[in-house]
Amino acid sequence: MEAEPIVSIVDDDQDVRQSLEVLLHGQKYSTVSYSSAEEFLNSYNPESAGCILLDVRMPGMDGLELQGILNQKNWKVPVIIMTGHADVAMAVEALSAGASAFIEKPFRRADLIRSIERALAQDQKVRDEKARLNELNEKFNQLTPRELEITDLVVAGHMTKQIASELQIGDRTVETHRRNLMRKLDANSVAELVSLRLEHRTLQAQGYY
Repeated sequence: MEAEPIVSIVDDDQDVRQSLEVLLHGQKYSTVSYSSAEEFLNSYNPESAGCILLDVRMPGMDGLELQGILNQKNWKVPVIIMTGHADVAMAVEALSAGASAFIEKPFRRADLIRSIERALAQDQKVRDEKARLNELNEKFNQLTPRELEITDLVVAGHMTKQIASELQIGDRTVETHRRNLMRKLDANSVAELVSLRLEHRTLQAQGYY
């Protein structure tokens, strides 16, 4: 059973933190509050499900700097930027850096809840994709280098004789490797093999690690 998602609140204003906690607990969300970006970085577990409500203007490290560090660490947790001093340049910077939403204080309750719902859905999607990538990695890691090479040639549309010629091996050897790799990948057809490999490449390109 997956752990309940947590909404992390990062804001130097204690009154804001407390009011957000009251509001979110009333909506059945679990929360953890931090008074600074530094406190958050020292305590946060990137493996935990959830999202971050992040204030921009804070003493020391500000919210946009923290967002940059999250990106550097490749922590793909959705970030909702909060500020009472919004401007267009700030919004563009935050959203360009991957923020899930940018909301101005004081914000409407419905807007906040909607932003959190979207952020948590985004987080779940990322976690599902990471789990699927791990599953596919296990499958493809079973292949020998030669089997993986032949897999990619099959995916590129090469026939047995073309593969044999390119790799300078016999047709029967190619067919033996194909049978083995199909069995290891639990693929029942070339179409299924192609689909698995393309999905694997797509998820790898997301940069999950």
